[in-house]
Amino acid sequence: MATRACLVAGLVAALLGSVLVAQAAADTSDQALMVSPDAKHSGARKLSKASLDGSGSFIFVQMPSIDVATVEFHMDDPAGTKPATAVSKSSPFDLASNGVRFLSGEHTVLAIVTAKSGETVDLFARFSVAGQRNPQPVAATPTGIPGNWTTAFSDDFDGTTVDARKWNANWLGNAGALTKPVNAEETSCYDPRRATVANGVLTLSAAPQSCIAEGKTYNSASGMVQTNGHFSLASGAIEARIWTPKGQGMWPAFWATGQNWPNDGEVDVLEAGGNDTSSFHYHYAGCGGDCGPGGDALIPGATAGWHTYAATLNAQTITWYYDGKQVWSHPTESKAPLYIVLNLATKNAQALPAQMKVDYVRAWK
Repeated sequence: MATRACLVAGLVAALLGSVLVAQAAADTSDQALMVSPDAKHSGARKLSKASLDGSGSFIFVQMPSIDVATVEFHMDDPAGTKPATAVSKSSPFDLASNGVRFLSGEHTVLAIVTAKSGETVDLFARFSVAGQRNPQPVAATPTGIPGNWTTAFSDDFDGTTVDARKWNANWLGNAGALTKPVNAEETSCYDPRRATVANGVLTLSAAPQSCIAEGKTYNSASGMVQTNGHFSLASGAIEARIWTPKGQGMWPAFWATGQNWPNDGEVDVLEAGGNDTSSFHYHYAGCGGDCGPGGDALIPGATAGWHTYAATLNAQTITWYYDGKQVWSHPTESKAPLYIVLNLATKNAQALPAQMKVDYVRAWK
């Protein structure tokens, strides 16, 4: 039928990032659709095989000459946690911005397109999601933490570089400068080139690279990002999804601190030592200087996959959560605003090179 043929010819699939376009093709050789809602869609027309980056963005774009009423999408296991899902939206439809993210690997999307004339056509595309990311749907609230939350800060690292509007990539230095470690126990300088973004992941790397920072020579360099001057909060929640590195001498951390340490307080959401034991601490003034109570929690697979680490702050209590489960709480000693820090510190590391991966960082009020 002419209307049906025109509809098929006028629809394209466009991929964000790579801007690769796959034209609809009259190929029905691959009809074993995992995502087909019923047998009547087994003859769907095949789009050319396409490649997706780690952001999981897939846009179905309607050509101006086609009067499309709806496009119903069926995705195979979009978040790695549930079976095929149908979504009805008017074209164009961006899966990523609607909370659908894909695991790495091969995937299929079936699009049931209905024109306002009533004609329908079924199209499907097979594509690959590259990279090591294990993405999740965008979280509206902190993982496992009840309450009415409003997003105050968010970075899903969907670009190609560290966003300078949100982050500084060293320890309180000028943009691009190598800086000294935060802690006297650390043995690496911080090099902005060691903080990179690709495939929806922030990677903080440590390498046996000689560097000089503030007149001192270090045998290795590491990556860091922090929000000083861009974002801080005195109450609310912060959360990051992190894959920590394995090996002796690793010291990955996710924390928040103020302008006047330790008087403003420091919330160590996560510190690790190259294994599956994760530590939490709260530093504040007193005890003749710095008080630093805290504890440890075993996170099976912390160095082998993604886990969420979070803390809530209010005027009375600070509470720590790992993978959505409360692990500790402590009375609040300071109400000063704190900025966010993520860094891969080292202590005479024997496992270089190494990487700390961050899927997202979010804060709510």
